[in-house]
Amino acid sequence: MHMLGFFYFLRSTADFEHGQMNPSGYPDFALFFAGVILVTVLYSAAGTHSRIPYLPRPPDNPDRFSFRRLGREMTGALSSPSFRALFVGLVIFFVARGVQFALLLYMNTYFWELSTRQMGLLMIPAIFGLLSGIPIWTLLSRRIDKRTIFLTGIIIFSLFSFLPPVLRLWFWFPANEQILLLLMLLGTAWFLTVFGAAGAFVAAGSMLADLADEYELVSGRRQEGIFFGAQAFAGKSASGLGHQIAGWCIDLIQLSPQADPGAVAPDVVHHLGILYGPGVFILSIIAFGFLWRYRLTRERHAEIQHKLARKESGHGFSFGFSRTTGQFEVGLDQSTERAVETASERDLYN
Repeated sequence: MHMLGFFYFLRSTADFEHGQMNPSGYPDFALFFAGVILVTVLYSAAGTHSRIPYLPRPPDNPDRFSFRRLGREMTGALSSPSFRALFVGLVIFFVARGVQFALLLYMNTYFWELSTRQMGLLMIPAIFGLLSGIPIWTLLSRRIDKRTIFLTGIIIFSLFSFLPPVLRLWFWFPANEQILLLLMLLGTAWFLTVFGAAGAFVAAGSMLADLADEYELVSGRRQEGIFFGAQAFAGKSASGLGHQIAGWCIDLIQLSPQADPGAVAPDVVHHLGILYGPGVFILSIIAFGFLWRYRLTRERHAEIQHKLARKESGHGFSFGFSRTTGQFEVGLDQSTERAVETASERDLYN
């Protein structure tokens, strides 16, 4: 998306040497990718339609929708310590990501003073970071705990977003005139940044699914929609808030979006680097502190799946002849044992 935008829709022209400043390029850019998004969503829906029969079946007599029910189910989901940690941590992280994403064009234009074409070239290592990261992290997730994968990805993403501007502020990074070396180092940082983000992306969805299993064990209800819906809504809202915060920051440092690159006061450029580097990194550290409290491990999830399988296979009381006592004995089946186990699970959940 970004490559096509910089190479075509926002390319340099005789009137606009820096194509990203050409306002006439953005409407066509937005309209084209609105169509791409629509086609992608429809194709995804059609491609996954065949998986519907394999989804968990809804209850025979579902409760009618009401805001009271929605509030009750949200409260139930947030009663999970692990979901609270994941939810709050990701909200803060999405705010940080929103700030970073909104400031990126300003950074490339005024801090690094890149041309539109050079910005497009930087997207190439980012694409390779995503394409290589997803399969590598997926393979690692089969051997390493999802929590570890997720936190490692967050660390890599945050660290390599933070380092280039901070090293430049400390005069340990090539000057903008050394464009080849600058692009090589920025490209490496971009590759590692997106590679780390891919790890968090791979683990996050699976962690939410594990939380849905935990909730079913405790409450007896499947609530994937609540978990994934709440997280998606929070992510979009927090990302939008991040864009708003970035706008306030641009006004705070008095950076004019119409200013020519190279003509901005050095202290304004310095403040922009601080906002993008240390500023976003501090938000990421706060998010990491919450995400660290996620405690649903691989071993715990395996235990949950085992108990759910036992629950689904129960049919009532069990009768059998005991060779030890020489008489018939009546025992509790797995579903009845489940009632006893649930009390213990709720204690752990709360």
